[in-house]
Amino acid sequence: MRGLTIVNILSILAFVSGIPQDTASPSLVDPSIETPATEVPPSDSSLSKRASNSDFPSYIIGVVCETNKVRKQNNLPPLQIYAELNTLAQKHTQYMVDIKTLTHEDAEGTLGTRLSRDKVKWSFCAENVASGFLEPAKVVEAWMNSPGHRANILNTRVKAIGIGNVGNFWTQNFSDFASGFNFDGYEPKC
Repeated sequence: MRGLTIVNILSILAFVSGIPQDTASPSLVDPSIETPATEVPPSDSSLSKRASNSDFPSYIIGVVCETNKVRKQNNLPPLQIYAELNTLAQKHTQYMVDIKTLTHEDAEGTLGTRLSRDKVKWSFCAENVASGFLEPAKVVEAWMNSPGHRANILNTRVKAIGIGNVGNFWTQNFSDFASGFNFDGYEPKC
């Protein structure tokens, strides 16, 4: 983790009681934001539109559509689904289920460490996690009602999103990429 800056925005555990919830004990953990040790300027990537909604599980489409809906309401561009972020989010979500707790670090490290290990040239990344929600709309609503998580969703730097879900545990990963790094992304039809 040397060289990474991790900023935990603020604790919202006390705030969760006022959020509409799917189960009796939903919870969120402070969102995570990282930048590489050497800041790389954001880039405009060429995105592929070869995929379709049916190429992704419905929970991914659901969370991304809800996320893009609130981004549109805030005059922000939609995020593209990036398969590598989905894979990392799904593995991280399974890890949280296995240890029965919310966290931004797993055996492989933080999101930034995981992206770097997989040779993804990122310039910015952030992560939201939650548990206790069964529906995509409810977990996005909970994140939007938390200032730190909302900041990640409405961040102007991010271009890509990945979603993980196991039961009522969720991970939402965001990234922008280093100049010259091309990624295939897909904007779902919502």
